Amino acid sequence: DLVPTLQEDWKNRKSLMGSLSQGAKELKQLIGEKFTDTGSSSKERAAIVALSISKLHEDLGLVERRLAVIDEALGLWKFDTEGEVVIGGYTVKEAMAFHERDLKYIIELKSQRSKASVNKACAANEERDEVKCMNDALHIYKWASQSFNIENRSIIFPIFSCLFLFVKTGDIKQDKDRSYEIDLVENFVQETKLHGDAIHHTRALALQAELFSHLGRYKDAIKTFKQLELFYNVQYSDAISEAYGTDRSAQSYSRSALWQMQIGDEAGALTKCEYVIAHILPHMNPRNVHNFVCLLYPIIGIMKDRDPKRMQILFEQYVITNYDEYYRNEGAKTPCAPMFDPLTLLLGMSVDEESFSVDPDLENYISWAAEEEGCVCSEFLDSIMSDYGWAPHTMTAEMCYRLSKFASGDKRKKLIAKSRMLTSRVNQKLMCEEDRVVLHAAFAENERVRRLAMKAGRVSLIVL
Repeated sequence: DLVPTLQEDWKNRKSLMGSLSQGAKELKQLIGEKFTDTGSSSKERAAIVALSISKLHEDLGLVERRLAVIDEALGLWKFDTEGEVVIGGYTVKEAMAFHERDLKYIIELKSQRSKASVNKACAANEERDEVKCMNDALHIYKWASQSFNIENRSIIFPIFSCLFLFVKTGDIKQDKDRSYEIDLVENFVQETKLHGDAIHHTRALALQAELFSHLGRYKDAIKTFKQLELFYNVQYSDAISEAYGTDRSAQSYSRSALWQMQIGDEAGALTKCEYVIAHILPHMNPRNVHNFVCLLYPIIGIMKDRDPKRMQILFEQYVITNYDEYYRNEGAKTPCAPMFDPLTLLLGMSVDEESFSVDPDLENYISWAAEEEGCVCSEFLDSIMSDYGWAPHTMTAEMCYRLSKFASGDKRKKLIAKSRMLTSRVNQKLMCEEDRVVLHAAFAENERVRRLAMKAGRVSLIVL
């Protein structure tokens, strides 16, 4: 089996190398024409060829050559050797010569250079290349937008998305007031509003509401969400997911319930939960399991103690059933899959502890949960989903605490210790250096479970 595979691999690489050679010849010819061609057709064609060659280099793992080709293409718009480079790698004189059609290719080339630079090392305190390229693209766009009318503003939206990801992963350092992020979100909202497409505008508004919630400005988050409601339609969901990976606009409905809880409006929060259940969930794409998780997770967090049976049914209907049909049976994965088993167990115990106590698999559940890393998701997933009002580690900690009621001896001690350890991890994440709480809903729920685990630990010591 190995020989045919290697032969096919060699055949594919040979084909790629042939395409690469042909593309390189064409690019060299086009770049040679850049000063003789009075129009911009050669530049555009050269940019298209360079992007194609960049993709071939990516497939072949040739990072340095990929960067060299992109830089050569970006040089198509350089001609001022004396001016100061101040606008995303170009001089003012060069930027003044840009046309809208140039922006499309420059921004795409900058984006591709960012992706090619991801694994490149940089000196301490130096802005990473992948971040610099995206900031360059935004700088070029903002300068151009002040100089001439841009008809297709959507060309900059992928740059915003990447920069937001860099903020979330910590690759962009901010001051304590998060000035960079606030300015970025405001720009995104303004650009999408001018573009006039609800698919992008609701996504931007969802992001702005989310940022306000992070800053503890819950009333502002709710106010922004109400603007989103004016534009959003469930028919946009697939298009939003295609553009941004998931439907954050719809998810803002669930998250708004958390914000209403934070200002003491429990009735309003429960009303919003009911709206999502009745009017959002039934219209979502069943294949987008991650979207269902993000929609349901805040609602389950709010309602699991009020109506656990209903939450169990909804989780099974929208998440587990679709996951089994579209992912598990096809051997595929979805990011939140590590949360499914712990949450299923927790909901089962919340519905009826007495029936759960005679479950024939109870001992297997206890043994699995008592393992050091058994049923524990990654720190990355925990951090991402904590933003939905309930840290996965907190959820697993409560599952361990509840299972400890059915365990004895060493396994009981391990379950309680694990519950305490996980809640301690979450506390450390959700407390800033200035002892300021971030993500208040997730912190409050974690504190509730932490106190239960601490109390169970003291009782366990007394019994011993």
